[in-house]
Amino acid sequence: MVGTGRRDYSRLPGDDVEVGSISDGGREAMLPSEPPEYDNISPMEFKDVEPFSVSFPNKMIQWRDAINMKVIWPVQENVMDPLVEYWRLLSSKVDLCLSKVGNPLILSRFIYMLLMSLVAFMIWKSGLFPNNKARGENGKFSDHRILLDYARRSVDLSKLEKDWEYLSSMPHSSGTRSDMALSEFIHDTFKNNGISLLEKYQYETLVNYPGSSYLSIKVGEKVLNFELTEDNFNPLSPNGEVKDARLVDGGYGTLKELEDLKNGGNLHSNFVLLLKYGNVVSEQVLAAQKYGASGILFVSNSWNDNNDIVEKRSVALPQYGLGNPLKPSWDRNPADPNSPQARPSIPSIPISNKQGNELLSLINDKSVSVTASLKVDAVIKEEQPIVDIIAKINGNEQADRSIIIMASRNSIDNGAAYPNSGTASLLSLVQLMQELRYKFNWEPLRSIYFISIGGSEFNSAGAAELIKEKYQSIIDGVYSIIDISEFNVWDSSKELNIETHPLLFSLFNEEEVKRGYNLDVHSVHHYGDWVPYLAAGVPVTVLTSKSLRTKSAPIFTKEDTYSAFKDSFEKAAKEGIIHDNLLFLVNLVLQVGDKPLIPLDITEFAKYIFSSLKELNERYDNRLDLMHVMSGMSSWMAIGKQWAEGVEAWKVVVIEHDGGFEPTLIYLDRTQWNIQVSNVARYLVSWEGVPGRAHYRNLFLGPELWTQLDDDEKSWVLPGLKDLLHNGQIDEANDHLKLIGKVLNDAAVMFAHSS
Repeated sequence: MVGTGRRDYSRLPGDDVEVGSISDGGREAMLPSEPPEYDNISPMEFKDVEPFSVSFPNKMIQWRDAINMKVIWPVQENVMDPLVEYWRLLSSKVDLCLSKVGNPLILSRFIYMLLMSLVAFMIWKSGLFPNNKARGENGKFSDHRILLDYARRSVDLSKLEKDWEYLSSMPHSSGTRSDMALSEFIHDTFKNNGISLLEKYQYETLVNYPGSSYLSIKVGEKVLNFELTEDNFNPLSPNGEVKDARLVDGGYGTLKELEDLKNGGNLHSNFVLLLKYGNVVSEQVLAAQKYGASGILFVSNSWNDNNDIVEKRSVALPQYGLGNPLKPSWDRNPADPNSPQARPSIPSIPISNKQGNELLSLINDKSVSVTASLKVDAVIKEEQPIVDIIAKINGNEQADRSIIIMASRNSIDNGAAYPNSGTASLLSLVQLMQELRYKFNWEPLRSIYFISIGGSEFNSAGAAELIKEKYQSIIDGVYSIIDISEFNVWDSSKELNIETHPLLFSLFNEEEVKRGYNLDVHSVHHYGDWVPYLAAGVPVTVLTSKSLRTKSAPIFTKEDTYSAFKDSFEKAAKEGIIHDNLLFLVNLVLQVGDKPLIPLDITEFAKYIFSSLKELNERYDNRLDLMHVMSGMSSWMAIGKQWAEGVEAWKVVVIEHDGGFEPTLIYLDRTQWNIQVSNVARYLVSWEGVPGRAHYRNLFLGPELWTQLDDDEKSWVLPGLKDLLHNGQIDEANDHLKLIGKVLNDAAVMFAHSS
């Protein structure tokens, strides 16, 4: 009992004692008088303990105490405690400042959230955040192996074939309704692939379309009327009529052939030349005009034993200017309509191989005179709109530096082999690049443009007018243009011609770029939509196969259809060739547009120009004054050496030593190097241009007036100098060499000052 309360207890099982029956005295009597005995308990036995077992805890304690005294306590006293005090002081100061604005607790939490959001954003942008982003060895630059592996699995050959079939389903000459329909299709395809930076550029230019024409041949007293159709048409041929002109077999219309005919007394008074199509039709026209022809009949090539097809080749004169023939200059000033430099001055009509052979047999019969009467009355529109479609993927590091991937779009006929195979490849390339963006959150280091070019058959009007309108932005930012209009490899040999700027020679000799293809690398040496950019100094690259480079039949004929090439395409697709073609393009875009260092080799360019000058001087018995040029070349060789050393140093520091992580100072140096090297080509131009052909501002690379006077590739190196030498103007040539030397030296100074 305690106090007055009562504590109840439950009775244990088996107890028969009633509550309250035992008194306190009785309870004491029940307790034992002595404690119990423990004799029956066995004594505890201890085994001997090893000495190490005893000393180990002591050593651990000693180590612990030593670490505490020598490391933990000094760090706590000298580092942590002061930091805590500083942190408390800073916190109180911050709270004091925040209290002047509002509640310090709420504001401090807001600032904390903002700071953490900023940190998370920076980690995400850096590519270090754990996600699907394709990272290289350093976690910063793209791993092209990952990108290419995914692209390999993403190629959609079915879509490529469907696009190609639709593009080839109708003739689509520039400025026609069918061209506008295909332009909309390309625009919508770009848009459906998720490209938001998408524009149409429209220009007005001179065009002509098939109208009414006639051709009659008088053999003695007999008159033969040739049936002509819309196929008998040369784009940009002027309208005109020729009556009773002697018909002369001019072969291929080369300068040598026509000179021989002139010396033989065959080119006098009124005559029409019967010419087989050559590789450079514009030179055939210029030569015919030079020797006084009144008109031209072009004989088409046959294809697959079909002698009735007619090749509708353009007779534009790109030698004197590109773009609108009525406004061929950079400033778009109107040209003299009577100038032979603006457009051809004599009419021309293409005929079939069968008709040509018939005429040739008549000419060879010397017993009768053969005269020709012809008339060209085409539909001419001086301000017809043409369209370029431009899509863009923004760069994430140097967006102001860019490359252009372009393909020609227009064809008077269906144009399956050319240019539609290139356009279809362009559409598939855009699709693959966009899939890489969505899958890996990938962005190229520099911007990439994809352009569908119009107006190709009318003196490259779309390409030329684009650079005239956007001259400064293209010259300042674009460091490489890749044209895939002629990219069409359908056989297992995988032979591909690469015509490129010498600055890019080294790139195409790398195995990483070749990817199993047999690349034949030369400088650019044939006409196309890339020439306006080459003339302005932009490094260009043309991917071409042998058949497309020469534009042999059935190109420019009605036989260039999807059905004519369907079997070849499907065979190439089954063998994996089409698949490899697209991967080659994807890899090339990555190599040029997404490598940390822009792959332009200054030393290779300097060596190429130097060797060309040396060879030319030997050809002209060392009569060329190379002093000024050699001074400039020495400067550029030194720049090239410096650039190469910088590239190697970057690789050693970033790739080898730092495992791919790029320090800030190295990053700044690299991006500055890229800016400098991307400007090299534009430094090497002259506003004076090539003598007599000011449109060509690039004094180092471009077409001679008469490319037939030199080897193919050599005829596109130092064009102004060679024009003067071909004319026997040695003194003027040496003056031009002084200009070249000045351009080289001035460019070297600008390069140095831009660092």
